[in-house]
Amino acid sequence: MLLTYCHDVLQQYFAVTTWPEAAPQPALFSTLQQQVRLHLPANSKVNSAAPKPYGARVRADISYPEFLKLCQQRCSTRNFLAKPVEQSILEQAVSAAAQAPSACNRQPFRYIAALSLAMLGKLAALPMGTVGYAHNIPAILAVVGDLSAYPLERDRHVIYIDASLANMQLMLALETLGLASCAINWPDIENYELKIGQLLALKPFERVVMLIAVGYQDPDGLVPHSEKKTPAEQFNMSKPLLIEVKRVQFRNKGAYLMLLATLQGLQTLGLSFQLVLSPGPNLPYLERAKLGAWQKLSFRRYNFDLTPWFGKLPNALRQFARRYGLVTEADVDVVLEAIGFAYGDQWPLQFLQNTAREVVRYHKAGKPFIFMPQAFGPLTPPPAKAAMVDFIQHATAIFVRDAVIT
Repeated sequence: MLLTYCHDVLQQYFAVTTWPEAAPQPALFSTLQQQVRLHLPANSKVNSAAPKPYGARVRADISYPEFLKLCQQRCSTRNFLAKPVEQSILEQAVSAAAQAPSACNRQPFRYIAALSLAMLGKLAALPMGTVGYAHNIPAILAVVGDLSAYPLERDRHVIYIDASLANMQLMLALETLGLASCAINWPDIENYELKIGQLLALKPFERVVMLIAVGYQDPDGLVPHSEKKTPAEQFNMSKPLLIEVKRVQFRNKGAYLMLLATLQGLQTLGLSFQLVLSPGPNLPYLERAKLGAWQKLSFRRYNFDLTPWFGKLPNALRQFARRYGLVTEADVDVVLEAIGFAYGDQWPLQFLQNTAREVVRYHKAGKPFIFMPQAFGPLTPPPAKAAMVDFIQHATAIFVRDAVIT
């Protein structure tokens, strides 16, 4: 209750502050306090709403193993007993949901319960995810977000965040109360919004976040197994490494197998990484997209090379480009050169020199540039040998196939 909160906070404030004798504020608060106390709940003296130390808050007597069991116990249930759900139990679950974190504690949502057969039939038929069990749902909670809590368009998404945080606590609470549940996705389709808005008599600023089917689980009803991702797949302590695999392609089978082997090796290491590839005629967009690869901005024609200059773009512009999977040389953390055989007299000298300059740039930036297993040579012209010296002196590692490079 807001009145209780204001009273308790001000009471604590005046208890710990000192005022000049002529100051009117303490006397004014004392007068208002006498008037306000007539409207406060009976237990307000015991349960103060004023800030208190974390150690003084209520503590649950539950261990992590027991909490994990509860999380594993909860599952999406679609087989319910033909048994009514008591409103009082739903209210207890909503009470637990109200303890969830909420931006500025605005709690911009409410629950509308459908318990009558007439309303259940209409509401269960609206979402597209209830086919096959809509007739078997004893109760539905419509989770309704309140957009009027946020005046700015940038915060419109908060109703979905806050409501979802509360919904998870609600579904866990239902498990402790002997009820099962199933979260039902609500489609963001305008004609569906109009239908459910009319059915639930929603205000213009209210939007349905999701629906939750609730009931007593049929003990003989089968529940499909849902394999969950491991912590290693979902958690890391830093941003993913941007790893560029260079000189691979999809047209040449050997180069393509080298790419797949490199990716498999990185995954075996358990690294959190994002693959980066440079575009080219043998690396078309659709093939790169299947691998989820980001694209490095590059432009090189003979001695004209804009690739390093893209990294000097304003940081705000680079961050904007990253939102669309576009990165620059300055963004790449590691380079794996996996061409196999392309540095020797058989190939244009310019190709060798361009790579040498790139290796030197990464060395200066303190970033690894690694040559995957490949053949080198022969290297006859002095400029080719000088470029190879740059490889040797500035690359992080070079895995050669031959013991001698001529």
